[in-house]
Amino acid sequence: MKKKKPDLIGGVTRAQFDEAYRNYARKMDLFMEGPTTTHFQMLVDAGIEIPAPESLTDEALHTKLWGIIHGLARLHAFLSCTDHLSDRELYTKLYHETLRVEEPAVDEIGFTTHISLCTAGDGDDLYMKYYANDHFRESCRRDYPDEPLPPHEDPPYDRDRRLPRPPSRRR
Repeated sequence: MKKKKPDLIGGVTRAQFDEAYRNYARKMDLFMEGPTTTHFQMLVDAGIEIPAPESLTDEALHTKLWGIIHGLARLHAFLSCTDHLSDRELYTKLYHETLRVEEPAVDEIGFTTHISLCTAGDGDDLYMKYYANDHFRESCRRDYPDEPLPPHEDPPYDRDRRLPRPPSRRR
């Protein structure tokens, strides 16, 4: 008598697929409906002190900023588009706004968080002015001919190339 081959879905058995889907659905439920916290609180819980920006000298703020940046990377949260901000401007924005946003408080999900400091709330002009490459700018000119583009400027600071990156995006 011939042995019946198991039904395979993408190279896995039906039972393996069903188990993977149940695990995925459980994580999505945690993500959508589970407890929340902030990156600020997660950093404090990890032992990183985050003093108010006005209490720090420029030198101390620079050191503390990089401690926060590396602390965020350990939490799988990665910054981008920061070169238009001075250290003090970036630290202040992180302290008062960015690190205070509610996030799922579930370690097991395993997501990586991308934190752009040039978001829609800041206006697309910042992105177009400092970060958009020629190809993207040309595409926008073609797709939105009535929308003026700000002239490109090099950002005033050079931090982004030294920022930690997610493992899949390291160069």
